[in-house]
Amino acid sequence: MLQSIEALDGKYRGLFKSAGSNQGTGTGDFTHDPRRDFIEFWGWYAVVDDVTGGDPFKEDEVWSWGVVRFLNRLSYMKDKNEVIAEELKKSGTRG
Repeated sequence: MLQSIEALDGKYRGLFKSAGSNQGTGTGDFTHDPRRDFIEFWGWYAVVDDVTGGDPFKEDEVWSWGVVRFLNRLSYMKDKNEVIAEELKKSGTRG
């Protein structure tokens, strides 16, 4: 079991920021981030809401997924959002 957890931790290490991180600013100066506060309050429910695209009728299906499938989906969504943000930044458009 421990080996499985360690393997998942290694594979998905970049998916979640550490609790003490400041969104990568490196300043250590914490600013108010409403989205972070929201996610910290609602926890996994907020993540499931993102995965379902806000459709509450899909929640039961997502809760039944295995851990690897769920983490793969989160990784995909994170990478996709980073690509979109970079494209918007290059085009000068704000999302």
